[in-house]
Amino acid sequence: MGDAYLRAIVAMCTLLWATAIAGGCALTDARIELPYTPGGTRCSVTNSAVQITEIMDTRREPDRIGVKKNGYGTDTASYYLEDGYGSLPAWVRAALTEELSFGGLEVSQEDFPREDLPRISVNLRQFFVEPSVGTWLIDVHALVLLEVTATMPDGRQYARLFKGYEKVSAALVIDSVVQDAMLTAVQRAVGKSAAGICDLLARERVN
Repeated sequence: MGDAYLRAIVAMCTLLWATAIAGGCALTDARIELPYTPGGTRCSVTNSAVQITEIMDTRREPDRIGVKKNGYGTDTASYYLEDGYGSLPAWVRAALTEELSFGGLEVSQEDFPREDLPRISVNLRQFFVEPSVGTWLIDVHALVLLEVTATMPDGRQYARLFKGYEKVSAALVIDSVVQDAMLTAVQRAVGKSAAGICDLLARERVN
């Protein structure tokens, strides 16, 4: 009797979650804003400059940055970056430029490669957010993976993968929850990337 009662409660809760997040919003594609704010990276090197030469996007679905699911875990719609930000590679370039500049580095804005500067290229390996429906709560997972390659003026190259991850639990998933999770994950990834670039330049300066 107790087990049957518990199963009935679980089934009812699952139905409620399905009803709550499978309404109009969950069935409609949405665009989310990602207003980037520098995380406070501070470079220990001074009077240094870098150039961001390329932002590549090797994800399987370059346009989509998230998925909506119904209460049964089935994909129902997608999230995309707000139109006003342009392409995702352009957004990442702007965010990394802002973070490096905030940290004290000069980021060259010239279009042609500067052989006299460390050149930074980024590969977007992952940039995605999605909900995971549980019995009582919905977990929103956001993951950003940036593969950063630094090419020094003498031709030496360094590559490293930087990860940003955020998990948020909520009774209902609304666009603002998804936006906050995605923004936190990307700020962590970009902030770590900037800190890694600063550390590399400081090490190169010493050597």
